[in-house]
Amino acid sequence: MNRGGKRSNSGRKKIEGKQVKFILEHSVLKIICQNFEGNTISEKIKKCIEKGLKND
Repeated sequence: MNRGGKRSNSGRKKIEGKQVKFILEHSVLKIICQNFEGNTISEKIKKCIEKGLKND
């Protein structure tokens, strides 16, 4: 049996701009806080991720 064509707007949704939750160990969080600047822990984590992506 044929499956047919792909329907419009079906499939995965983009996660850009959406909130993503994950858990970090205290030791990792401590290292991030020591090595990155920012007003909040969220800003420090964002900068850490951005730096990791630029190093690729």
